[in-house]
Amino acid sequence: MKNRLAGHKFYLSGGIDRVPDRGVSWREDISQFLLSLDIGVLNPCDKPTNFGSEDSENIQWRNQSKEKAIALYEHGNINDANNICEAIYKNMKMVVAADMGMLDICNAVILHIDMSYHMCGSYFEMTYACLEKKPIIVHCEQGKMHVPDWVFGIIPHQFIFSTWNEVKSYIQHVAYDEHVEHFKRWRFFDMNKIYGREIF
Repeated sequence: MKNRLAGHKFYLSGGIDRVPDRGVSWREDISQFLLSLDIGVLNPCDKPTNFGSEDSENIQWRNQSKEKAIALYEHGNINDANNICEAIYKNMKMVVAADMGMLDICNAVILHIDMSYHMCGSYFEMTYACLEKKPIIVHCEQGKMHVPDWVFGIIPHQFIFSTWNEVKSYIQHVAYDEHVEHFKRWRFFDMNKIYGREIF
C-alpha cells in the first residue's frame, strides 16, 4: 500500500535545557527513521530556521546569565539582575516563537517523556497540539504506565508507548496498513495534490 504519511511533518517534543545531551540523541535516531519513510522532521534541536537557536552555546549563556542574576539579587542589585532577566526573556521569546511555529505547521507530534527530568515547554506543546486535535505519539522512558495521569486524560492511551520499537511499529502501521483507527486525530493529506505534481 502507498505510504499515507509521505510528505507529512512530525514535530519532536521533549526536554532540552535540563537534559544532559539536550535531547539530541533520541531525536537523531527517530529522525532517521522518519526520513526513511519520507516524513518531514521538525526538530527543535536542529531548527529549520535562522532564529530561535537552542544549541549548547545558547543554553550555556542562559545558565551563566541566571547565575549572575542570582548573585546580583543576593547583593541587592535588583535593577541589574532584572536587566539580565530581560535579556533571557528576549532570547527565550525567539526560541518559543520558532518552536511554536514548527508546532503549528506539523501534522503530528512525537513526545518523549523522561520522568527523571523536569519538563516545562514539552507539556505546553502537548496541550497546544491536543487543542489542535493533532496526533501525539508518546514515548515514556520509564514505561507507559509511568506517564503523568494528566497525559492519560488528554491523549488516547493507544498513542502511548514504552519502547522506541513500539513507536516505530505504530508509525509504520499508520503509514501502510489498510485499516487505521483515526481516534479523531489522524487526518491524511495527498501531498502530490497539494504540490500539484508527483513528489511521493
